[in-house]
This record gives sequence, C-alpha cells and structure tokens, in this order.
Amino acid sequence: MNPLLFPSVAGTITLVVAPHAGISLADEVIAHLALSAPVRVLDCGNRTNVFPIAKVIRSLTTDVNDTLAAIQISRAFTCYQVTAMLHQEPDLKGTPIIVVDLLSTFLDEDVSLAESHRLLAQSIDSLRRLCQTSPVLVSVSPLSSLSVERVSLLSALTQSAHTTYHFEETTPAAPQPQETLWPF
Repeated sequence: MNPLLFPSVAGTITLVVAPHAGISLADEVIAHLALSAPVRVLDCGNRTNVFPIAKVIRSLTTDVNDTLAAIQISRAFTCYQVTAMLHQEPDLKGTPIIVVDLLSTFLDEDVSLAESHRLLAQSIDSLRRLCQTSPVLVSVSPLSSLSVERVSLLSALTQSAHTTYHFEETTPAAPQPQETLWPF
C-alpha cells in the first residue's frame, strides 16, 4: 500500500476518484490499516465485502481474526442515511475513517439536485469535523454520462478534499495470436 495515498495524520480528507469507487484499493487500504489499529468504514454504496479484505489480510498476517475484528463497518442506503450517519459519527481520536462510494446515493433521481447539494454540504461539514481528529479517506466513482447534471456534486466534494487522486480504468491488452507449432 502506498502510504502517500492515505496519510496517517488527522486534519486530512483524501479523495479517490476511481472506477467502481476504487473498491479494490479501499479494500487494500482497510486491510493494511487494520493490521495495527481499529478502522472505521462507512459504506455508502453497499460495496464493502469482507471476503476480499480478508484475502488481503491473510496475505499479510496469520492473525486474521483479530485484524478483521479491528474493522467496524456501517452502511447507508440513501443520501439521507449517509448524511445522518456522518453527522452522528463520533470523533474517533485518530481512528482512520474510510468512506466508500460517498456519492452513489446522492445520484438518486427521486431526490432533487438542490436537495442533494444541501445534504452533501451537510455531509462535507461532518467530514471536516471528523478529519479534525482522524484521517479521512473518501472514495467515489467518476460520474457517468447518465449523471452529468450531478457533476457539481463531485466538484463540491473535490473542493473540500485536501488531496485528490484520479484513477482511470485500464483496459487489458488484446491477446496476441500464437504461432502454430504444427502447421498442417
């Protein structure tokens, strides 16, 4: 894990914009952090799966059960729940906080854009409060053409972050034709 990606000091909001909300990267960060201390995961897109995290942990230590016990996960399924979850989250005094796929619920077409902005502003205020005592990593997916009218939400979140990393999906190289060993 690259320590520059997730600084271990409070006062920092790090934003990762990556395909699939960077879930494989988030899994790796969660696993590495849980080796030495508790980790708080706030899952906003129902993306966090403990099995891939456990696989990473298993490759790092034999103490899988204690390491998994250091990970506490809460889930929210609507932008209203996300806002309430972040608002109610206590100051954790140094415990790293990973917020997975923050914007996914704010893209709900049943919630007006103005309401999404209002709720996101409240969520950002909560993130700023939380980062005063704990480092915060937020992951989001790049917004697709289907949600182009909500790009302003990503802009607001990007402006609130101290550091932003953008990752793009890599496409595998096309397989090369193999030579025939026995031409007939």
